[in-house]
Amino acid sequence: MKMIKSIFAVIAGFFTIVVLSGGMDALLEAVGFYPLDREAFTIGMFAVSIFYRILISILGGFVVGKLAPDKPVKHVVVLAVIGTIIGILGVITGWNLPGYPRWYAISLAALTFPTIWFGGKLAVGGKSAG
Repeated sequence: MKMIKSIFAVIAGFFTIVVLSGGMDALLEAVGFYPLDREAFTIGMFAVSIFYRILISILGGFVVGKLAPDKPVKHVVVLAVIGTIIGILGVITGWNLPGYPRWYAISLAALTFPTIWFGGKLAVGGKSAG
């Protein structure tokens, strides 16, 4: 049962990040802040995207830390590693995409681990994290 709770905690953190990031993208497109054409994105638009992805990743780490049945930081690290791998894959697959600057993808990949980890540390506070 503990294994199921552990898996659920990591999946919940992952889906928190995926759903909220995608939702923010869709919302900002719907209100006209983001153009439908990715090649029309400005540096400011990418900066906004990085900003809310940082906040959402912190929240994802927090969710994992709170839901983990024990050793919450270890659960957070699992999610952070998964997220970093996905981020690196994003760098690789987006390397030559038009309108998708390399610095943006590299920034997201580089920020994934520390932001998720920070959220997990916020979740456990001063308690022993295991």
